[in-house]
Amino acid sequence: LERFFKDRLFGKRVTVGISHGDFSLSNIFVQCGQTTGAIDCDDSYLTGLPIMNAISYLCSRQGWRNGNFSSTVLNLATKQWPY
Repeated sequence: LERFFKDRLFGKRVTVGISHGDFSLSNIFVQCGQTTGAIDCDDSYLTGLPIMNAISYLCSRQGWRNGNFSSTVLNLATKQWPY
């Protein structure tokens, strides 16, 4: 995985901004099919990598389905998520 990400990300520009820190299904409020809020911002910071919020969310969703983090990472890397 290190090689996979290094080959695709080395030298790329990334956006820095608000990062939740541990964004997951358990931190999102949804009502009538709409996201209404997020909680547990203890680990958030203003100069993080917002893309990590998306990755954390996807991993929590996949982990909730099958409880296997390693398969989640492999599925994301091979564009097989969600399966």
